[in-house]
Amino acid sequence: MNTQPTTARPEVQRDLFLREITDQPAAMRAAAALLSSQAAAFGAIRDYYRSSLSGGKPQLVLTGMGSSFDALQAMASTLGRVGIRTTCVHAAELLHFQSQAIEAGATVIIVSQSGMSAEVVRLAETLHRRNDLNLVSVTNGIENPLSLLSHVHLNMNAGGEQGPATKSFAATMVMLHAVSGAITQDLELEDVLCSTVHLTGRAASVLDGLLFSPEGTAALLGEWYDDRPRLVTLGRGTALATAEVGALVLKEAAQAPAIALDSAEFRHGPIEMAGPELAALIIVTEESTAPLETRLVRDLLAVGASVLTVGRPTGTESHLRYRHLEIESVSPLLDEAVAAAPAQLLAWILSTRRGGEPGVFRVGNKTTVEE
Repeated sequence: MNTQPTTARPEVQRDLFLREITDQPAAMRAAAALLSSQAAAFGAIRDYYRSSLSGGKPQLVLTGMGSSFDALQAMASTLGRVGIRTTCVHAAELLHFQSQAIEAGATVIIVSQSGMSAEVVRLAETLHRRNDLNLVSVTNGIENPLSLLSHVHLNMNAGGEQGPATKSFAATMVMLHAVSGAITQDLELEDVLCSTVHLTGRAASVLDGLLFSPEGTAALLGEWYDDRPRLVTLGRGTALATAEVGALVLKEAAQAPAIALDSAEFRHGPIEMAGPELAALIIVTEESTAPLETRLVRDLLAVGASVLTVGRPTGTESHLRYRHLEIESVSPLLDEAVAAAPAQLLAWILSTRRGGEPGVFRVGNKTTVEE
């Protein structure tokens, strides 16, 4: 499935949701452009973590809801592979059940696009009263309750967003890449942030190519899906975040019955769903487990399922029910910002074909302010 640009991007009229999808490369660049002005905040996060190391009991807690939590799962995966243990828990779970497990001196990173979601604000209020924690927030803008309750706040600078998480997810991955670098790398902070800016530019260019002709790519994705009654999004490591946010956007924008699972978990029972009625979107961005995903593709095709892979080549032979969107790898977290786009385009085309207004919330709201 070739989506690479050959001529200048055509100027066409697009609805709000598709505009927000195609604005993601610009949102990534905007997030990166603001990094240097927030160097003091990144320095404070580095100091928080290093101080906890010297105390012998480092605890790094990552929390949020929805796509924000999905992004944090990817960050936890990248930190874990360099030996940094994190506790990654939904904000609602922390608020109601597990906040007492957070030890004194812990650094708690809370991500929320709006900074106004019910659970994250109430959690921040609860933790703020303890006076023995380091609260860090990442939000889109800083004029919000969560930022005001935090000791350190970061602005993802994604710009306005009215539909499901697209620009904000991509910008969040830029911010988490920089936060991870500040924690794990011994480089000067300026060098960490400059590296993030450079890599973000490369990733945004890859996404530009993927989104060169979004209507055409979306049409091909719609033909692949063909309204099958079962839809799963799968991934491992950082790719699980993309699988999770992909299923979320498909449910929000197209009311599609999408289920997100770790690819390994899928083999432990849910694979019984496989057959001609199943469409499986598999994110293959992790190099070490790509052979396992290739095997899963083969097994699903053998029982009649339709498969779309996004990311690294799988070596799968041409097949009527198989499609692949190749994505150049830049850096683990930034790769997921790029790999999220196909599910978004699929959600857009399904919503359009069903006569809905793409990306408009019908029952809930963009920001969940009630539990």
